[in-house]
Amino acid sequence: MFEGTEQYIIVGPGYLEAHYLGNTYCLGYTLGGIGIQVDVRYADLTNMATLGFYERKKIFEDVAIRATLLETTLDNLSLVWANYSTPTGTCLYGGDSTDLPEIQLKFIGPGPNCNRRELTVWKCVSYETGEMLFSKEAPTSIHVVFRGIMDMGRELGKRLYQLCDFDEDFNLLMGVE
Repeated sequence: MFEGTEQYIIVGPGYLEAHYLGNTYCLGYTLGGIGIQVDVRYADLTNMATLGFYERKKIFEDVAIRATLLETTLDNLSLVWANYSTPTGTCLYGGDSTDLPEIQLKFIGPGPNCNRRELTVWKCVSYETGEMLFSKEAPTSIHVVFRGIMDMGRELGKRLYQLCDFDEDFNLLMGVE
């Protein structure tokens, strides 16, 4: 008979950190959580001598991190809108730049046994954004999807992301009793 292990069920909020040009940006509170999706695609190989597939090869791997940010600061918007210029004083400028520097993105959240789990995407870009709506009925927010890029300077098989569980109580880290 199958017996599950309750302490392996993960519940709770996490947060995102972006690392760019030696600076760390906490992207703050989100609406509806943070989604992490790893997409793997395969090619099935066949030939005239077989009735089925004789081999399956991995041909594509990607990671996407989705979030709706509630903290629409100029620093956060510069990362979300792929502007990557540092806000000057109280203004963020954009337009007519083809530069798309990569950022390192880290998700920090709860893991099994109430421990800490971290997902680090070595290189990624802001791939898709939603509108930023100003409303009296709801807080201003903006949806963003970050997509990974292979870091060719890393070891084969470790170029896209790293997922680690740490033996540290996530609730204490977040100041939750």
